[in-house]
Amino acid sequence: MSDVDAINALAARYSDAAARLDGVAAAAVYAEDGVLMAFSGPEIVGRPAIEQALKLTLEPLDFLSQQCTGGMITVDGDRALARWNVQEWTRKTGEELLSCCFGMYEDEVVRTAAGWRFSRRRFHPFYRGRVEGQSRLYERPVYEHPEL
Repeated sequence: MSDVDAINALAARYSDAAARLDGVAAAAVYAEDGVLMAFSGPEIVGRPAIEQALKLTLEPLDFLSQQCTGGMITVDGDRALARWNVQEWTRKTGEELLSCCFGMYEDEVVRTAAGWRFSRRRFHPFYRGRVEGQSRLYERPVYEHPEL
């Protein structure tokens, strides 16, 4: 697999983990000393702190659907820069309204012994809001191939 393909797969693993509301798997795409910054908040430093933050973020949700598209990736040896357009839809447990968020991830990526990992991931929001409408919430699926 090429480096660019591996970094695309890394971003896909993050979106997949977020969709499964799995903070542990979502944090696993970060380097041990990785940094997450979102919504101009403080930097969250280190995989354990990122895992805790993601668990707290994902726990109150019925679902999250995130698409990262248009990955622009530049590789330089064991380091890379990447940028992704992000669309995200969520619904909190007990609420009827959907939330949407649109923005851009700006990433620094590093090759580790375990493969490519985010060393720094910053989310720049463009828009965040609520959407009214009639809806139906389905039960969380039981995946036939959870090992993916």
